[in-house]
Amino acid sequence: MGLNEIKIGAVIASKRKEKGVTQEELAKFLGVSTPAVSKWERAQAFPDITLLPEIAAFFNITVDSLMGYEPQLRNEQINYLYRRLSERFATEPFDTVLEECRRLGKQYYSCYPLQLKLALLLVNHLELVAGTPQMGELMDEIVLMYQRILSECKDPDIREEAACLLSLCYLMKREPDSAVSLLETIRRHRLAPDSILAQAYEMKGEAEKAVAILQESMFVGLTALLNAGPQLVLLYGENAEKSRKTAEDIIHAAELFEYSKTAPLAYANLLLAVVQVCMRHGERETALNYLEEYTERFCRPELYPLRMGPGGFFDRLPHLPDARSWQDSPLPRDEKTILRSLLASVEQNPVLEPLKEEERFQKILSRLKEWIGRKLDESSK
Repeated sequence: MGLNEIKIGAVIASKRKEKGVTQEELAKFLGVSTPAVSKWERAQAFPDITLLPEIAAFFNITVDSLMGYEPQLRNEQINYLYRRLSERFATEPFDTVLEECRRLGKQYYSCYPLQLKLALLLVNHLELVAGTPQMGELMDEIVLMYQRILSECKDPDIREEAACLLSLCYLMKREPDSAVSLLETIRRHRLAPDSILAQAYEMKGEAEKAVAILQESMFVGLTALLNAGPQLVLLYGENAEKSRKTAEDIIHAAELFEYSKTAPLAYANLLLAVVQVCMRHGERETALNYLEEYTERFCRPELYPLRMGPGGFFDRLPHLPDARSWQDSPLPRDEKTILRSLLASVEQNPVLEPLKEEERFQKILSRLKEWIGRKLDESSK
C-alpha cells in the first residue's frame, strides 16, 4: 500500500463530522494540537503510528478502516484474475505465473475469496509440475493456504468450500484420515428452501424468477450426480455389468435434461471411469467403444469455445452467484490446458497401455490429436 493510497485524512474528517466533534475536541482527546489534526485532514501530514489505535477506537472503527485500506476485491475482479492467470499458465513458464500468484496472495492477504480462488487455481494446474519435487512442495503450500482460511476466515460458505478442497488435497497426499476428520465436521444435509422460494416468487407474479430458481436447484442436483458418478462406477468395479449400467443410467439422465449443453465437459471423468472398469475385466472392445464416445463428444465444433452457460433444458439458468454473467464464470482451467489434459488422459493413461498397438485405438488417438491440435492452433491466432 503506497502513501498515495492512504486515505486516513479523509477518513478522519468524515468520521469526525459524523460524530459531531470539532478538530479541537479530537485534538484534546488525542493530546495533540488542533493544527496537527487540520494537517491530517488536509493530507499534509500523517498521525504518528502510535496514535492510530486511539484514533480508530475514538471512531469505533478498525485501523484498516481508518487508513482507508480495502483488502477485499469484488467477485468480478477475482474472476478476472482467475481467468487471466489460467490463460498465463497455458502459455507462460509455470514458475513465472506461480510467482504472480504468490505476489497477489501477499498483496490481498486478508481477501479470503481471492485466497480460495488462488489455491484452487494452483490445484487445477498441479499437473503441469507432476512427477517433480516441486509438486510436493507446492501441495504443502496449498494446504497451508486452505488451513489459514479455515483458521482465520469467518464466512461459513468460504470455510466450507476450503474444507472440501483441503480434504481433496489430503487425498492427493494420501492422508485419508485427515480428510475424514475434516469433512465429518461439515453438515452434509441442509434445508433446501428452493421450492418454497419459487412458490413465493410465483405468488408475487414473478414466474420467470421462480423458473430460474427451480432450474438452478435441478442443475445443482444433476451436477452432484455427475460428480459422484465416476467414483461410484469405480467402486462397483468388481461387478462390470453394474458399473456400466450405473454409468449408462447417469449419462441417460444427463442427456434427458440436455446437461451437456450447459456443462459439456461433465462426461469426461465418467466415460474414462467406465473405460478403466472395462480394462480391469479385460473387455477391450467395450473400452474402445467408450473411448470412441469420449472422442466423439470432444470433437464437436458446437462445443467451442469451451464455456459454461445456459442451454437446452436449462435455458433460464441464472448465472453463478460470484459472477455478473455466465461469460464471467471462469472455467477451472484455460481452454488450452483443458484440451491438453483431455489428450493426455488418453495418450498417457497407463490403464490404456494394453491398447496402444491396436489399430482401432490408434485411429481414436489420431482423431483426438488432430482435433485438439487444430483447436490449439486456432486459439493461438
